[in-house]
Formats: sequence, C-alpha cells, structure tokens
Amino acid sequence: MQCAPLALCLAVLAGCDTTFPWTSGSTGGGGGGGVGPTGPTAPPSTAALKLNSDSSRASFRNTRAAFNNAGQGVIVWEELTGLSVRVMWTYFDGATLHPEAELASYAGQPAVATNGTDFMLVWNYGRIYAAPCTNSGVLGTPDAIRDWNADAPDVASNKSGYAVAWRKYDGPTGQQRIFANMYSASTWATETLVDT
Repeated sequence: MQCAPLALCLAVLAGCDTTFPWTSGSTGGGGGGGVGPTGPTAPPSTAALKLNSDSSRASFRNTRAAFNNAGQGVIVWEELTGLSVRVMWTYFDGATLHPEAELASYAGQPAVATNGTDFMLVWNYGRIYAAPCTNSGVLGTPDAIRDWNADAPDVASNKSGYAVAWRKYDGPTGQQRIFANMYSASTWATETLVDT
C-alpha cells in the first residue's frame, strides 16, 4: 500500500500555521493510508497549502493525511488549546483546501485511510469512533466501534474495505490486548481479538 506523498511535509509547530508543500508527481510513504499503483495525482500548483491560519492556537500534533487516486485528500490532526484537545479535519478536492472543521471535541489520536476513492477517519474518545467520508468531502455518521478503555486506533484499506485496529486496556489486570474490526459495504463486522 502506498501512503500520502513523501513531499507532503506537514509543519505542525506550536503557535504556527500548519502548511505543506506538494511536489508534482511525488509518491511514497508517511502518515496515512493513500492507495494507488503510481501514487495520487498532484494538485496543479506546488504552492504551500495552509491547514490552519489561526496562529493563536496553542499547538497541533498527530497529523495524518490520505490522498486518493484522483488527488483528493483528507487531513486530520489534534489541536490543543489550554487543557482541552480536539480532533480537526479538512478536505482537499484536488484544487482547493476546504475550511477546517471540528471532528470531535475532547478527543484525540486521529487516523485516516483511503481505499483509492473514498476515506475512513478514526479517532479516540474513550471509545474508538470511525466515520466514512466520500471523495467529495461528505462526512458520514460516526460509529462507536469499540467500548471504553480503548485507545491508539489506526486504519488501513485493501481497496475494497477498511480494517481498524486499536488497543484495549483492562484496568484491574493491567492486560493490554489488540483488537480489529472490518468495514465493508457500509457495514461493520464483529471485532476480533488479534493479540493478547
């Protein structure tokens, strides 16, 4: 699986705009689940795109991006303001970066993947949540796919569906387990214990 363009240099610096340069024809790894035999189509310009223009916010972290075969993309990140953290997201239609929006408040650990056409966003809010997103940037209804005491979600695609994995912590025993669930044809399967 190929990931977001290697030239996608996300500058996530406290108190600074988050920008990334995009070089035409770039492919390769890092930060997200993009799919494509030769990588995504680059946007028409090599100018930097600003994810956030408000430099008064405290800091940003855990930025992830996925770009489909048509050069459209979804970018997710954590935004910290004071003692609160929230998950933000934005959509790139191949030419224009749309305004950022809050995906979930008091949440974190976002991830995103593409099946080559559409996208799946996941995040942690004590429970693991996932929401599909179309290639035109329409976000679907979030599903809570795992109960409490879960964290560290990640998502990948095999071009026909998505797999989401996460860690579940058992407080009384201190045991950590890895679970996964599959999403295909708009339906979640039953979660599976992957490792104990």
